[in-house]
Amino acid sequence: MARTNPARVLHLLRPSAGGMREHVISLAVALSQDNYDVMVAGALDEELRRRLSRAQVRFANIGFPRSWGLRQNLQAAEALARLLNSQRPDLCHAHGYHAGLVASLALDRVQPRPRFICTAHNLPFSTPRGLRGRLAERFAYRRLLSRADAAIAVSDAVREALGRLAPRARDKCRTIHNGVDAGKFEVVIDGGLKKQELGLSPPAAVVGFVGRLSREKGIYVFMDAAVRLSHALPNVEFLVVGTGPELEHLRREAHTRGIYGTIVFAGFRDDIPAIMAILDVIAIPSLSEGFSMVAVEALAADTPVVASDTGGLTEVLAGAPRAALVPPGEDLALARGIAWALSRVPEESVASAASEFIETEAGQRVRALVSEEAYDLSDRDDWHRDRRAGAPDLSPGQKYVRERFSLERMVAATEAAYHDLLAPH
Repeated sequence: MARTNPARVLHLLRPSAGGMREHVISLAVALSQDNYDVMVAGALDEELRRRLSRAQVRFANIGFPRSWGLRQNLQAAEALARLLNSQRPDLCHAHGYHAGLVASLALDRVQPRPRFICTAHNLPFSTPRGLRGRLAERFAYRRLLSRADAAIAVSDAVREALGRLAPRARDKCRTIHNGVDAGKFEVVIDGGLKKQELGLSPPAAVVGFVGRLSREKGIYVFMDAAVRLSHALPNVEFLVVGTGPELEHLRREAHTRGIYGTIVFAGFRDDIPAIMAILDVIAIPSLSEGFSMVAVEALAADTPVVASDTGGLTEVLAGAPRAALVPPGEDLALARGIAWALSRVPEESVASAASEFIETEAGQRVRALVSEEAYDLSDRDDWHRDRRAGAPDLSPGQKYVRERFSLERMVAATEAAYHDLLAPH
């Protein structure tokens, strides 16, 4: 959707890591290559500024509070208003509810007022807060939805939640799924060397967690499942990638529960495609999830996924190849799902994958997509690497992602939303 007169778009990003951050970078870079004049503003750390500079995307670092306090957010809004008045963008695109609140406050001070769109990346109230915090969030959600000209939800689950929160804003909101560059996950690496680099045993099967280390991501459910599996499957090790408020407590818990020798806390990594290539299964035990970029990245990497049957995860993974959905918060169901995935070799075709079930402790039957062949955990060869190196055809996971969650699809849908907003009325 090339333009003869480039539209000026300013993206506003709160302090963030993980999926939202990668989404903004990917979108800003793609738009700048498609004849848009793009700037990214917000609390931008050194690594983020470096990546934007390499992609030749302009940026502005402005103060951004971590709290929902009104005074701090008014100060941030004043800084953003000065930037908007100097840059005069056609459109302000805020990412996340907090950025949307700051933008809605800033636009009262901007002339001419740009069109305003906000992307909701998470389900409302997904982060535990006290009563005052929840009341502040509710005010912020309703204010930004009333002031925004349009809203994007990253999943139907998020869009429906926003509709319940602000019924009058339903018509403003559309679903645009996040997208990834699936080609980045077709990697060929020496899995043994990568495992050694991370402190893992090359012959071991590896179960991974990739994400923010916070309670809503279900990291303690993962830890409980890891304890169960370490007793039942001695040839399995665990890799935790990411940072967050629970890191130190998780380290202590691993020591206390006797699994520190089989779990590696790798911290932040910028080589996620290589990480995915060494995982035999990835667990995504979120208690609440708006979408899950990690799930899509795992599918693109052909890594089996066991995830919570909740929110946007269900939307992404129901019907996906080599994916199992288990009840959120149930570590026994998660452990059984992981053990099931470790015992199976993926089918080469989504259409031929058999639909089977995992039974939870409560007797609930949970759907899973598996194959019929046993996977020998003692085999040192990486099935994913061998198959990629020898087969020219796209894997089932790659096909699934390219059809539903490609970066190109996301960018085209976002440009269509921009076009609708900027078209003369």
